[in-house]
Amino acid sequence: MQVLLAFLSKKIHYPEAVVARGSINLRLWIDADGRFKDLKIIQKAPLNDSLLEREFFRVFKLMPRWTPGKCAGKRVFVEMPFLMRVNLQD
Repeated sequence: MQVLLAFLSKKIHYPEAVVARGSINLRLWIDADGRFKDLKIIQKAPLNDSLLEREFFRVFKLMPRWTPGKCAGKRVFVEMPFLMRVNLQD
């Protein structure tokens, strides 16, 4: 998880127009080869900013391959919950 947080802190460029504080509940999917496949915003309240959401999608698409999940010794598609905390103020 530390590697993911370091990656995100380097790559996310918060849009200047965004002033937000709160959490965004995300769900991401990693395929059996370790590639990022999709991201879904589960709960955006109290944040409701499409610029910020687009930036999250952009950055998650840049992620390098993950170590694939395994079940019974076989690589599997993994769904992972993730909570993004945002504190951008004037």
